[in-house]
Amino acid sequence: MSGIPFNTSIPGVAGVPPQWAAPLLSPAAPPSWTGDVRALGAIADMRLGNGRDVWVYVPRSYGSSSRRYPVIYFQDGQNVFDAGTSFAGVEWGADETLEMLARTRTARESIAVAVANTRNRIDEYTPVTDVRGGGRAGDYVAFLVHQLKPHIDRMFRTLPGREDTAVVGSSLGGLVSLYAGIAAPQVFGLVGALSPVFDWAGYDIEWRYAKAPAASLPQRVWVDMGTAEDASHPVRTVPSRLICDLWRFRQVLEHRGLELGRNLGYEETDGAHHNESAWAERLPRVLRFLLPPGPGA
Repeated sequence: MSGIPFNTSIPGVAGVPPQWAAPLLSPAAPPSWTGDVRALGAIADMRLGNGRDVWVYVPRSYGSSSRRYPVIYFQDGQNVFDAGTSFAGVEWGADETLEMLARTRTARESIAVAVANTRNRIDEYTPVTDVRGGGRAGDYVAFLVHQLKPHIDRMFRTLPGREDTAVVGSSLGGLVSLYAGIAAPQVFGLVGALSPVFDWAGYDIEWRYAKAPAASLPQRVWVDMGTAEDASHPVRTVPSRLICDLWRFRQVLEHRGLELGRNLGYEETDGAHHNESAWAERLPRVLRFLLPPGPGA
């Protein structure tokens, strides 16, 4: 199979400090943030030759404690916190969700890093090329690993280990999140893939998870799909191809030793479509699974 092999050692740009610039996205209205969300501006991507905006949410307890926190890296970051920058004006509400989870103590308090996509989203979110293009996810994951994460770890009080670092995304963002979990397993131990595009390049991601060494698998994986996502499949009494893809990927993960409910989260969401509002509705369950509260929470 062509493309970057699984469990590759991703080349970096060691010693090159991050270069920040003014934000690329400038919404007309004030941001619809809740809590402490910080706009870091645009960071230059040395390998891909472009830049992308980054926003960071920090928990309410951050300023009054000396604790360190897990970190969640969200793809399609302009959709994560702010309706003004999001696709079709609908956001995930990750800041509101994180506030609620902290208030109810149903997930670990976490820092969330929202990484915007670019006009080259298809290229950057796909591991290999198929008839639709793509194939530069290796470079994008190298940017996360070698440029962005070290800066976030220096700038904020993070828990930098793989067991405390999640990567989350939807659609192609879900695909690249799955890829990051297996291409950089020493960095991303927690993976949340909402409505991932399993069929890219002949189910390349399925092959990678089936063949990767056991040590290269993420520690916890969440995968899901809505039953109404396939517009070409209006008959609800028969599972759609997308749901069948989800079934098959679950079987791969279980064959590799992941156990449903323990380190494998799984959901077929009845009536859910392929859009931001559907992913926002599922996000609390995703984060509760990936970052469950510890003893005494």
